[in-house]
Amino acid sequence: LDETGVFGITCDHGSPLAFVDMTTPGEQYKYVLSALNKVIANPLYGGNICIMYDVGCKIQKAITTTPCLHALKDAPISVGIFHITGHVPECQVKFHPRLLQGFGLRDGEWMERLWSYLNGFVSMTRYMSPLNRRLTLTVALDTFAQQKSANIGKVAKCKVKLKRY
Repeated sequence: LDETGVFGITCDHGSPLAFVDMTTPGEQYKYVLSALNKVIANPLYGGNICIMYDVGCKIQKAITTTPCLHALKDAPISVGIFHITGHVPECQVKFHPRLLQGFGLRDGEWMERLWSYLNGFVSMTRYMSPLNRRLTLTVALDTFAQQKSANIGKVAKCKVKLKRY
């Protein structure tokens, strides 16, 4: 099989936005850049993009030197809340989402939650043809997004209750 994995992006609310097949071992910048390009190519994405990535501290240069991502050259970048603790102190101060304007209380870990949801599909899709694999993952991602959308009222109601107390 040519595919070694999947790289993805979600919105702040955890809905899947863009996914690309990985064809080399490990994450490489080309995957995040390709996925970001898919997001900004969608006219619905809007202009208010904040990037949270496990190694967000390393991708600023790649974004600014990639012509198709010119729209993101000034986008704020941070490292997810659970991954920032593994970075050097200088990086933590510069890229901690709680210290940067525009990130609020986002934790930047929606992809981790999504991977947990998709974990049950790993053994099922491992030996599928690329077409069947993409179809299966597309249906799973659509289902995840529909469940998120269906529960958004419950989440909002819960947050309002928490703010009252």
